[in-house]
Amino acid sequence: MDSIMIILPWIVFVLLMAAALQVVAALKKKKGTGGRAHLFERQAALMSPGELKFFRALDAAVGANYRLFSKVRLGDVVKPKPGTDRSAWSSAFGVIKSKHVDFVACDPNDMAIQFVVELDDKSHQKADRVERDMKVDDALAQAGIPIFHFPAKASYSVQDIQAKIFEPSPEIGQRT
Repeated sequence: MDSIMIILPWIVFVLLMAAALQVVAALKKKKGTGGRAHLFERQAALMSPGELKFFRALDAAVGANYRLFSKVRLGDVVKPKPGTDRSAWSSAFGVIKSKHVDFVACDPNDMAIQFVVELDDKSHQKADRVERDMKVDDALAQAGIPIFHFPAKASYSVQDIQAKIFEPSPEIGQRT
């Protein structure tokens, strides 16, 4: 019994030190998060490889004439008209909230919105996406903002993009 009494304080000391080290390690791990567990991680890239390929061709096509922005919230491009009654405003806002467009081209001098470009992959053929695209196209048309749809593919021609965007056509808003 005497030997247990001699060793017991050391066992308690070692257990307390181990617990203290675990607490310190946990605090270091949570440092910078205000004591909260990490819930987020960085995306690998803003655009998928296919979107990036198209963006590079689109950027070359518009040159210095426009500044391009990607994944823009639709509510930053169009808004319900002021003076609209509350119910109509709420309904109009419901159409644009939580939606994004792929690319927005702005005048580089004043950042005025000039047109929108959507890159349509296979998901745009689904019924819910077709309906969503029609609503977005309609909202942009009502606001007087042209929209150009391009099908996603393996490669893009700068000249084809320029022809669609810069040549007058009644097909604005139509898919090709």
